[in-house]
Amino acid sequence: MRRYYAHMTVMLIALFVSCELSAQINISGTINQNTAVSSVSQPNCSDCSPTCKDTITVDDASSFQVGDRALIIQMKGASISVANTSSGGRFRI
Repeated sequence: MRRYYAHMTVMLIALFVSCELSAQINISGTINQNTAVSSVSQPNCSDCSPTCKDTITVDDASSFQVGDRALIIQMKGASISVANTSSGGRFRI
């Protein structure tokens, strides 16, 4: 029975050590791209028509490729304090 517990202890320690060594992946370089949206087109046509497509036009599409996924966020009405005081960096909506 002692031998069983010894083997289990060694295996658990090996499992925890191997998980610790591969827990993080180094990321470097630019991982996010952004650009301003200049227009959004939502045509009024039948839902299943292949010629009817919603489109978003951006100011600079050079960092995007066909098939890229994009997250579109509308941010409006917030201001940031840039004062060199204790309230610097606070957002006010």
